[in-house]
Amino acid sequence: MDAPAENNHQSPAKPLGQLGRDEMNLAEFPITLLTDRVPKKQTEAIYQDEIFDERTGRTLARKLTIKAGGYGLTTAADDEVILALIQITRKKNNFTNKKVEFSRLELIRMLDWPSHGASYDRIYLSLQRWTSVYLEYDNAWRDNKTKDWTSPEGFHIIDNFKIHDSRTSGEQLDLLQSHITWNEVIFESFQAGYLKPLDYDLCMALRNSTAKRMYRFIDKRFHHRPDWTFDLTELSHAHIGLGRNYEGPAHLKRNLEPAIAELESIGFLEPLPTAERFFREGKDWKIRLIQK
Repeated sequence: MDAPAENNHQSPAKPLGQLGRDEMNLAEFPITLLTDRVPKKQTEAIYQDEIFDERTGRTLARKLTIKAGGYGLTTAADDEVILALIQITRKKNNFTNKKVEFSRLELIRMLDWPSHGASYDRIYLSLQRWTSVYLEYDNAWRDNKTKDWTSPEGFHIIDNFKIHDSRTSGEQLDLLQSHITWNEVIFESFQAGYLKPLDYDLCMALRNSTAKRMYRFIDKRFHHRPDWTFDLTELSHAHIGLGRNYEGPAHLKRNLEPAIAELESIGFLEPLPTAERFFREGKDWKIRLIQK
C-alpha cells in the first residue's frame, strides 16, 4: 500500500476550463486492480453491486468482469495511463477523433513519471495490456444517449497503438508522434458527453492508490449530493476495488483509513470521528463520506 500523503493543505478550486475530464463509467467501477503486482494465476476480476433503477422502479444487478489477455490484468499504473490519455484526447481533438497522437515524453509528463527507460517500458506494457484485457459489462455500462444501464458486447478499451522507440531509432523520435485508437464503445461515450470535470492534477498528486480510486468515484457521486452513506463491503469491493481477501469490516476499515486520511488532508472529505465514519445498521457496516 502506498504511503499516505504528507500534503496537508487544501487545494484551491479551479475554473471549469482548467479542470480535466473523467469518463463516468470508468469512475463508477474499477477497470484495474489496485495493486501493481497481480497475484499469481489471477486472470479475472469481478466487480458487482445492486442499485435501485428509478426509470424501471426495480433493483438492478450490475456486474463488470475483467478478463486478462496475454499480458496479464491491468493494475493501478495502467489506470493512470488511461486517465492521462483521456486528458490528452481532450487537449488534442476534444473527443472528435478516436485516433489520438502524442509523444511518449508528453504522456510521461502527463503521468509525472521520471523521463527514463523504465517509464517508457511501463507505458509500452500498459498499452499492450489495454489492447488485450477484455471488459464485459452486465447492466453496468451507462449509455448517455438512452440514459439506460446497458450490456455492450465485451471490448478492449484501446483497439490498437503504435509507440516510437527512440532507443533503436535515435533520440529525436522521442518527440515524434505515437498514437492510440480508442475502442468505439468508450469513444461513443466520450462523444455522448458522459464525462465529468476532474481535478486531474490533484488526483494524480495523491500518493495512495486507494485514495485515487476513491477520489474518482466519490467525486462523481458528490455531483449529485454532498453527503453519502454506503454499505462498507459494497463500496470497498465494487467501487474502490479492494481484493476479496479483505472481507471483515476491520480489514476493510484498516485499508480505507489511509486513503480517507489523505482525502481529508487535501480538503476533499469532511473529517469525521471514527464512530461517525464507520457504524452498524443491523448486521451491516456502513461508511459515511461528506464533501468538505
